[in-house]
Amino acid sequence: MLNNPNCSGGKRDATWDRLLRLMQENKPYRNPKLVQRDIATQLHVSNRTLSRLLNENAGLNFNSFINRFRVWEVCVLLRDEKLHYLSLEALAQMAGFNSRAVFYRCFKSMTKMSPAEYRTHVK
Repeated sequence: MLNNPNCSGGKRDATWDRLLRLMQENKPYRNPKLVQRDIATQLHVSNRTLSRLLNENAGLNFNSFINRFRVWEVCVLLRDEKLHYLSLEALAQMAGFNSRAVFYRCFKSMTKMSPAEYRTHVK
């Protein structure tokens, strides 16, 4: 099972807290065209500072960090009984994935099961 993407073992600081709040409240990861510069600008930090922050607090690069939130979002959507009629690809797009292959690879890597297996598991 995938852990909440907000958890980290890194040191806490105000910028990290602002980043997590941004991710939770605004859900920028839903934008399939999201780039690191967008988040850095919203946090008023440089790309380099954001990279360091992600590495120190989550041990991830930007794309892996964003995809972690996207997979988490798909897991949440899969639990919503009102959305069971939607395809896995439709749910992935809602979460910000624009590539089926990337979605499946990230999902399997992070949950240790395919999206279809996960869907069956949470029913």
